[in-house]
Amino acid sequence: MNKNIIILSYEYPMPWNGLASGVYELTINIAKILKENTFRVLSGTPGNPIETPSLNIKVRKGPKARRYISLYLTTSLYSLFYYLAKKAKRQADLVHGHNHITFWFNIYKLIFGSIDKTPYILTLHSTAKGRKIQIDEKLPLFTQYFEWPLHEISDKIGCKVADKVICTTQNVLDEATKHYNLDPLKAMVITDGVNPQTFNENVTNNKKARQLENKKILMFFGTISKRNQTEKLIHSFIKANIQNKFLYLIGDGEPQYIEEIRNILEQNNATQDVIVITDFDYNKLPPFYASCNLFIHNSVYEGSIQPTLQALSTGKTTLVSGFKINDQELEQNLIQIDKNLSVEELATLLEQNILTQKIIDTKYIQTEYSWDNIAFKYSSLYKTLLNSN
Repeated sequence: MNKNIIILSYEYPMPWNGLASGVYELTINIAKILKENTFRVLSGTPGNPIETPSLNIKVRKGPKARRYISLYLTTSLYSLFYYLAKKAKRQADLVHGHNHITFWFNIYKLIFGSIDKTPYILTLHSTAKGRKIQIDEKLPLFTQYFEWPLHEISDKIGCKVADKVICTTQNVLDEATKHYNLDPLKAMVITDGVNPQTFNENVTNNKKARQLENKKILMFFGTISKRNQTEKLIHSFIKANIQNKFLYLIGDGEPQYIEEIRNILEQNNATQDVIVITDFDYNKLPPFYASCNLFIHNSVYEGSIQPTLQALSTGKTTLVSGFKINDQELEQNLIQIDKNLSVEELATLLEQNILTQKIIDTKYIQTEYSWDNIAFKYSSLYKTLLNSN
């Protein structure tokens, strides 16, 4: 029997960036497994509706958050009305929400959950409480006194009302259990994944095309921010004694902070050795991974698992800080670094690892963390909850 699955996500292509691709990859792969069902995605990404008839996926675009008009007043609010409309048409048999876009839906479930028993899975990619404790930076007043408190409320209520809470790293699970009293019996860790057909060690090397064949290339991909210690990475890169060095700095971030990074590069005459790419597409990332010698993600909070898996899948030596995964084999492929390293200490690590290629078990990464394997774990939960309703 055809079931209707509602996906609530802030971002879904198109357009998209690499960090937003996880929900897309996950939904596509779950739909391939549960072919008899219809997937209805509500996204805050601007653009026209998208349909993938072969997989029964229908994507509706809601209003995107604007500066000082947060997602709580736009996408999140719209997603609740979207759900209610589908529920009225009997087109909502299960809800899968991602992070705090679920704010209003969580409140609805808290109030009417005894009446509306639609199964609900919440995926937490981070927790507001955990980030607040660990991130030592001055936040804009709007973020500090409006967005983050509501994020925390959303997390806490979501952990209470969801039937299953999926955390993408062990850090997130530990934080949700500690700060939100998440019931361990309904919680589990399922990481993000990687598309091994896109990110693999056989991707064409693009160094020659970019006239970088003699360069020793470092790569960072993620949010360009203080949380990810971008400024420290820049200073460490400049200080590192590496001949023919080059750095790909790829990701989105606050325009003011990115401008600060560009100013640092100019002041240190490093603009020829660093390329900052803020306008990028998920499908254009593989050549950058293919051409780099070393991938680094030195976060003070938690390293993003998805870019890390992409780097490992392409067989690249990978330095990360911030997150922990209960997978010894995965950890053996990583080089864990201390988030509190000084600029000089990080520069030394870059020097030591840029020339020594660590042997990566790419087959393990591509098999265990492929999106289809991650989707299989989710689809099992979907089936259990749909059959119990």
